[in-house]
Amino acid sequence: MSIRFNFGNLIHFLPLMVIGCLIIQSNSQSYKGDITFYYEWHGNHGSCALEKSKKDPFHVAALSRFFMKLPVNVTNPNKHPYCSESYCVKVSGKRGSVVLKISDTCYGCKPHDIDVAHRVFPLLDDPNKGRVPMAWKFVDCTKNPPGKIRSDD
Repeated sequence: MSIRFNFGNLIHFLPLMVIGCLIIQSNSQSYKGDITFYYEWHGNHGSCALEKSKKDPFHVAALSRFFMKLPVNVTNPNKHPYCSESYCVKVSGKRGSVVLKISDTCYGCKPHDIDVAHRVFPLLDDPNKGRVPMAWKFVDCTKNPPGKIRSDD
C-alpha cells in the first residue's frame, strides 16, 4: 500500500491544524506578564473588528503581537483564530479575576504582556500603578462568558 501526499489536501486541513494547535496551547498554559490598560472603542473596532453593539466594550483585552501574528494563509486580522467567539482570556490580579474577550493587538506589549480595558484594571489592581505583573490564560468564552468576575481557582 502506498500513501500519496497531496499538497492540495494539506492546504484544506492547514487552518484546522492551526486552530487545533491554538486550542492545545490555550488549554495547557498559563502566562505571566505585565498588565496595562487602554481606552477602548474610541472610534476603532480593533484587530478583531468587534462591534460595539455585539460586545460590551468594558470586557475586552489586547494581546501582544507575539500572539496576534497572522497565521499562514490569513491576511485579514479580523479572521485571526483568537478573534473567534470561543477565545477569551482570564486575567488574575490582586483584587480578583475577570474574563475578557480578545479584541485587539497591543503593539507596545512584550510577548506575554496584555492590555486590558481601562475600566477593568481597577478590578485587578490599583490603576495608579499603571503597569503590574499578573497571570493570565486562555479560556473558552462559551464556558466562561466575558465580564463575569471570578474568584481565583
